[in-house]
Amino acid sequence: MVTKLITKNEIYLGTQLDQNKTANYLESLRASTIKGFDNEIKLVDLLDSNYIITDLYLEVINKFKETIGELYNIELLDPSRYIILLPESNIGGFYGIPVGGFDHYQALGKTTLLNSEIIKSDFIITMELIRNYLHDCIHYFTYKSYYWNEEKCQAVRYQYGLNFRNIHGISYSSPNLSIKYPIGINLNLLMDGLTQYFVSLFIKSNINYRKSLNHLMEFAIFEEIFYLNLLKDYKSPVKYYKEVLHPTIEFLKYWGNDYLMNDILLAMLSGNLESLKIYFSSKLNRKDAWEILFKQELFDETDLSMK
Repeated sequence: MVTKLITKNEIYLGTQLDQNKTANYLESLRASTIKGFDNEIKLVDLLDSNYIITDLYLEVINKFKETIGELYNIELLDPSRYIILLPESNIGGFYGIPVGGFDHYQALGKTTLLNSEIIKSDFIITMELIRNYLHDCIHYFTYKSYYWNEEKCQAVRYQYGLNFRNIHGISYSSPNLSIKYPIGINLNLLMDGLTQYFVSLFIKSNINYRKSLNHLMEFAIFEEIFYLNLLKDYKSPVKYYKEVLHPTIEFLKYWGNDYLMNDILLAMLSGNLESLKIYFSSKLNRKDAWEILFKQELFDETDLSMK
């Protein structure tokens, strides 16, 4: 019996001995002390600071738990495992120098807070942090499987949501597939874009709290968080929208929009792709529709039988 101390929504493949090695490897990474720089703070400690509106943060997080969390059985990442960089010069957040993301091996998330010297609205700073945290929470709870690589003496992730990477390091879904959107799209890109889109829809539909904004930059960030409207030419979000979010939204519109979005999210969280395969088979009227649309020829599908 393998015990997972931090992450529940994952499995370990191979023999019992290999599973034990994988578990020990991952737990040694995850149990190690989280060391940060002087300008970093854990989310759990940020809640007791003056950087954000704590009551608003708790209201939104509890609303997410009561609705999305219950509906999709999502557990949120422990706030003590979410590290926040406090920017010293640039605007920070999604709009400054890219710092952040979720590390599946360490089960550790990171983001950057908006710079309060530039963005004066604590409402905007709080909502932008919430958006980033919920985005990473979905990554955290996306289904994952690992196997033990004896040659490298380390655990290697095999499945992540909709996508796989075989023992030769080849992805099921080609990185170049997204140039074919809206018909095709890289599966990793689809999962990230859908996560951002889904969180934005949740915020727009459920958060009624408002606070007056005094600067155009704050209004622009509000529009981006709540309505996915880019009013300012920030390099990071422009690149993300062009390469990730826009292809994802166009793909969803082409193949089924909201109905498909629900099926994709369920498959991401469960690791079970059967309903999606049936869906696309009905659309193309052929059983191998999923493989035709998403699988690259270099991927060795026999590896999918690994147990």
